[in-house]
Amino acid sequence: MTTGLDLMHYGCVAGYLDKPGNQQECEIMQDTRITAISPDARKSLSSRLAQLAKSVEADGEGVFTWMAFSSHDDDVSLRIYARFATRAAMEKYQNRKDVLEFWAASKDDIKQMEWRCYLPNSTATKKKGWLHR
Repeated sequence: MTTGLDLMHYGCVAGYLDKPGNQQECEIMQDTRITAISPDARKSLSSRLAQLAKSVEADGEGVFTWMAFSSHDDDVSLRIYARFATRAAMEKYQNRKDVLEFWAASKDDIKQMEWRCYLPNSTATKKKGWLHR
């Protein structure tokens, strides 16, 4: 199963790839797709995402990766890709004040938003890939 996040079709808005710096496997990944109501709305969302990226990187314990992308294929699509150490870290991130404020401040600029999580489908001895939920 692919996330559809082909980086040839996206440019990085802001974020970081590997906060621990050791390529540690995460417990859960989250892919969020955002469709803005207009190109101007996407610019506003991108600016807010850049600010959020700085905040998450500064104190996002358990957030291994957090990157925001804008689509090269159209002028209204954005993505947020995040990797979390644990499900609890993901839930803590989702309830952060700055994350909640981002969504509240952005609701009038968003036409559609969807997200999907991916869980490891493996054991300590067999690496099989990821399941989506």
